[in-house]
Amino acid sequence: MSATQLPLTPMVTSPGVQMEEACQVRLDRLIVGVPEALAEGLPEPRGFKRIADYRIRPQGKFATYARVQKFKSKRNACQVSIQYKPRAPWLPWCRITMIGDDRTGLTLEELKSILADCPDHRISLVELAFDFHPDTLVDESFVLSNCRFGKARLNKKRRATGYLRYGGRGSPKLVRCYPKLEIGRYRVELETHSVFLRKRKINTIVDLPKIVDALYPDHISFRAMKWKKLEAYLRRRYGKVRAAELIDQARECADVSLRRATRFLSKSVYNVHRFWGSEATNRDVRNALKRWASDIAVTDSDPVLVQ
Repeated sequence: MSATQLPLTPMVTSPGVQMEEACQVRLDRLIVGVPEALAEGLPEPRGFKRIADYRIRPQGKFATYARVQKFKSKRNACQVSIQYKPRAPWLPWCRITMIGDDRTGLTLEELKSILADCPDHRISLVELAFDFHPDTLVDESFVLSNCRFGKARLNKKRRATGYLRYGGRGSPKLVRCYPKLEIGRYRVELETHSVFLRKRKINTIVDLPKIVDALYPDHISFRAMKWKKLEAYLRRRYGKVRAAELIDQARECADVSLRRATRFLSKSVYNVHRFWGSEATNRDVRNALKRWASDIAVTDSDPVLVQ
């Protein structure tokens, strides 16, 4: 099987079983900082086994932490890393990185067990995974032609076979798109950074549901050109022959990316965006985000994460 092919599985598994969602949202990765030292020492994630504790080799422009502890869930593939002994005074006392199981992501129960010792924390990275069922036909070509990630642009230098990347680590968000063969889905990972989160007042676990309104539709949405409406407009303005030429060239551009088609048409069309139409995939994304927000929401009565 090639890197871009996904095993097709039926949307309905058996009689009486609900149809699988076209899109599922999972909290794939979360990084938080604990600003002040805890009296009891480093956090001890409940339901996890410590598998390593070692010195960190300096990486990047400057050293961050001296040591790291690593934990693995006793129930699934969820992992936790706790970096401690900061090498710079502006760094949090410790930094906790949580990576969810591919099939479930990070659940609310796991977040509560990991952060039970540190209600005073500050989120620095949130990564959501949008997993699309093969029947939705969302793949590399579909993303290139129809998907918009706000102002993030395709990073051609980091593009590889079956892998797309938008934005960069120094920007407010980073997007990766690739087939997730382990679960038979096409995955779009949307990683948001501190600049993005602080602006929207997403500081603690309690604030996580806010990211839904922040992301959709401004930072992830699927569009398709209304070709018939566009062609009628071009015929009225330029005539039948010239309109056909423009449509052919615009379709060639759209096969590469929606942005390229938009830039091409902007030379001949005023306000190209009025010819965009919403894809049905947007409904799947919106519903998946709502389900996830409901599952991850912390109630006011929760004694663990609400200070």
